[in-house]
Amino acid sequence: MSKVSQIQDLAALLRARTPLIAISSHDEQRVERLLLEQLTGSGRPLFKWSLTEGLARLDTPMPPQRMHAKPVDALGHIRSVTVPGIYLLADLHPFLDDPLHVRLLKDIALDERHTLVLVSHELEMPAELEKHGASLRLALPDGAELEEIVRDEARLWAQHSGTRSGPVVGRWRCWSATSPASAGSMHGAWRATRYRTMAPSPTRICRR
Repeated sequence: MSKVSQIQDLAALLRARTPLIAISSHDEQRVERLLLEQLTGSGRPLFKWSLTEGLARLDTPMPPQRMHAKPVDALGHIRSVTVPGIYLLADLHPFLDDPLHVRLLKDIALDERHTLVLVSHELEMPAELEKHGASLRLALPDGAELEEIVRDEARLWAQHSGTRSGPVVGRWRCWSATSPASAGSMHGAWRATRYRTMAPSPTRICRR
C-alpha cells in the first residue's frame, strides 16, 4: 500500500469516527503529525497518553495531566469525558492482556463518542475489540517526507535556538548560531535524526 493510500485510509477512518484504530509503526512522532494534519475541520481535540506524561493535549498548549498516567486512570477518564475527542494511546500495547483495560476500551468504543488511536511497533487488536475498529500498518517515510521532516526541524531550531537561516552553498544550507552553545545543540539534533551534517566553524551548521 502506498503512503498516500495509508494517509487516505487514516483520514477516512477519522472522518467516520471509527472508535478504535490500531496503527503499527516504529515512528510515534510521525503518527502524531499525521493526526494533527487530519484535525482541520473535525472540531475534535487531539490528546496523547503516555506512561510518563499521562494525558497531554497536542493541538493546543496545555499542561499534561500526570494524574492519569496509569492506563486504568486514563481510560476511566476518557470514558467519562462528554466532549468527543481523538486520543493517541502511545503505551497501551503491553496492557492489552488485562481484562479490565479491554473492558474499558470496549465501553468507550460502544459509546461511539471518541476515537482511540493505539500505536506501537507491532500491534494486534484483542479479538473482543476487532469488530469495533480497524488496523493500519504505516510504511517508513520516503525521501520527500524525510526531507520535509528535516526542514520542519530546521525551522523549529531556527525559531527557538537563537539561530538564523543562512545561504545555500551548492546543496548545503547553513544556519548561523548566536552562540557556540546553540550551534552545539543544533549539531546534536542533526546527529540524533541521522542526517549528515558538517560544522565548518563552531557557530555554523550546514546540511544538504
